[in-house]
Amino acid sequence: MSGEWDDHAKRYAKWSDRQTLPHAQFAFNALEIPVPFSQSAPQHQHSVPVKILDVAAGDGAFALTAARVLLPPPLSSSLENTGPMYQIIATDFSPEMIRILAEKASSQKLRVECRVEDGQPNGIKCIEEMYRVLKPGGKLVFTTWSDSFIPHLLLSSLIEINPSAAITHIASKAISPPPTSPNPPPPKPRWSDPIWLRNIEMAAALSPAPLDTAVALSTATVTVRRHEVAEFAQMVQAGPSVRAAMRAEGWTRDEDWKKVPEGIGRVFEKVYIPTAGSGGEDEVAVPLLSQANVVICIKGVQ
Repeated sequence: MSGEWDDHAKRYAKWSDRQTLPHAQFAFNALEIPVPFSQSAPQHQHSVPVKILDVAAGDGAFALTAARVLLPPPLSSSLENTGPMYQIIATDFSPEMIRILAEKASSQKLRVECRVEDGQPNGIKCIEEMYRVLKPGGKLVFTTWSDSFIPHLLLSSLIEINPSAAITHIASKAISPPPTSPNPPPPKPRWSDPIWLRNIEMAAALSPAPLDTAVALSTATVTVRRHEVAEFAQMVQAGPSVRAAMRAEGWTRDEDWKKVPEGIGRVFEKVYIPTAGSGGEDEVAVPLLSQANVVICIKGVQ
């Protein structure tokens, strides 16, 4: 699995500033972490060290955001021998993601420890373990995709490529499922559902119970310009997590999957809007709506 993300890492990193960085910044701000140092008065240090562990850090959207805010490079250099008042550790199971993250941190002169660690495919178990290692009063924050543009884009692209498969898929959603067995499997986690994220079943996995749990909605716009469409479509097509979403939206044939860039290109041609280019010139682009749930838990005292 990590090999798939290694192969995808460069494509992912090229778009992460637009796709994931806005949500990472929202999540960091929601934590309301005291700034350990003031740029104008670095001698006034916050009395409690700040320690952050970024799990599944990818190319570092959250970890690098935290480092920029907590200790910008000028202060980091001037306080090199005073002992850090904060520690940021970023982990991922993809060595290539960690390599890219470490390269970004080095080029921006940010202090982030980058480590390759193992992965946990069970999301609930992952959250339980992250919550377990928190100190009382510590905060856990994680993000899940909400009303992402991906499912809508995939289905509309399938309509362009294989209308029959798309119609069959849409119709299947209107068909009543067969009766359940006497011992049905437990319901699957609904990571995009803020109600499920708040509910008592979710909270019951965390012990001791959180002092407080909140779910906020982060909204961003991912703008794709006409000259970027082919590159964007290849990034979508190659994403390991997108493949599961593709199957869920009716992309079951290999021959259709090979035409994902073509389908996305056709859809975009129908929804372009005028926009100013980076150099001030007129061009067209597609502004995609990206939304993420940001879940914050504060650990209680046993």
